[in-house]
Amino acid sequence: MNRHTNLRRLSLCLAPTFVVAGSLASLAADVARGQERVQRSTADERDRPADELDRPRNKERWSHRGYEVRTNQFIVIANTRVEDARWAAQQMETAWADFGRLADAWMKGHHQPDFGIGAVQVYIDANTPKDRDLPPTTLSVVGIQTQITLYVAPGQPALEDQLYRLRKAAGQAFLHTAELDRQLPPWACDGLASYVAAEGLSAEERKAGMALDNSPSVPRLAGQQWRFKRAEQDGLQMPAFDHAAAAQRVEFLLTGSDAAHAPAFFAAIQDSIAAVQERRIQGNLVSAAPGEEQPAALGPLDQLAASLAKPFEQWQTAPLSGQPRLETDENTSAEVLQAERKMAVVLKLARRFAGTEKAAVHTRITAFDKEKGMTVLSRKVESQSAPLPVLYQRMVAPERPLWGTLNAEGQLVLSTDRPALKTMLGLEENRYHWEAGNGRSVLTTTVDDQWKLQGWLEENKTDPSRPLAKFTATKLATKR
Repeated sequence: MNRHTNLRRLSLCLAPTFVVAGSLASLAADVARGQERVQRSTADERDRPADELDRPRNKERWSHRGYEVRTNQFIVIANTRVEDARWAAQQMETAWADFGRLADAWMKGHHQPDFGIGAVQVYIDANTPKDRDLPPTTLSVVGIQTQITLYVAPGQPALEDQLYRLRKAAGQAFLHTAELDRQLPPWACDGLASYVAAEGLSAEERKAGMALDNSPSVPRLAGQQWRFKRAEQDGLQMPAFDHAAAAQRVEFLLTGSDAAHAPAFFAAIQDSIAAVQERRIQGNLVSAAPGEEQPAALGPLDQLAASLAKPFEQWQTAPLSGQPRLETDENTSAEVLQAERKMAVVLKLARRFAGTEKAAVHTRITAFDKEKGMTVLSRKVESQSAPLPVLYQRMVAPERPLWGTLNAEGQLVLSTDRPALKTMLGLEENRYHWEAGNGRSVLTTTVDDQWKLQGWLEENKTDPSRPLAKFTATKLATKR
């Protein structure tokens, strides 16, 4: 037996030892990586490939249930017309995207490609509800899925009149899909859904939708079912819920005083989510026995609302506090009026983020008279406003904390939404520029190449929280 044969036998004997050692090292590395991973939650951003079988194979089809329109997140079924299913699917897509933009302030999990695939079903029913389905509900939770039912039978509102309820139900379905409805108090969930439902609707549509939402003759929204105990063998005790109060409180936290409380509101949402995750790790998330009510503990959102109780009462009497009061002419055209609203937002931001700009250089002229004494003839020139590109860089500076404001349509815009800020300031098309007039900086723009519009802010002695926005519109001699 030669030396090469002995070495080969020795390597074969030691091979299992090396394999075991390598396996143990790999296992130890996997355990270390597993300990570094966070528990699965809305803050978990790991990529998970979606099951392609869950995606819709047919965008539209006819089945025994009616006309079906399918998207990645929604299955819309209507036993009336296919146009109804298409309309509802389009509205669901819009409402889902609107809520997602608002949720960007506290989470990122909804940007995953597999988020909410097949999680929501919308059913448009023209039949009278059966006795076993009474009392009818618009929103029902079945496992991890959400079912939205719109009743269009005789005696029920028309489908288009239920747009507000459909958008609100879409917001609640988003909350359930992201498990936020288990981590936030009921008033916050209902208020967030109401706020998103009202976005993009006219004042008449919003008012009619809210009135329909609080009417006892229409199906109610039946979310938050797991928080209540059973009243009967097949029914839960659903206490009365003040939807209008929840909507007002969340609207105040998002828009009050020009969105001054929105950053604190989003921070409280993140703290609430973190607190629930901590309770899950400790294993005491469910503290009530089966059949008993599980009241939600007062969390960061409840504490924030309690600390802002007095400002909330003031906001209820003056909801436009912090917004400029526009002084416009009755004969102003719709185009110029819209331009004035947009300019008022720029003037508001220019005052809010005004820095210590150097005053313009001017000559001081002083006259001396034996009878009148010393008299200053030159007028003091006010500080110049910063150019809008400089103002934008000041607004989005990395050291500046999160802030929000309301645009010309009254919608919330956060400092993280850079495209929206550039659009408001008109930076892409160089829409505005400053001019000196009557000792002040005046913002100037042109409207439809026919009007020269100038605007500025003045103090409001009656209501200091709402400065006066004044404008002058001059007809251009020739159209450019």
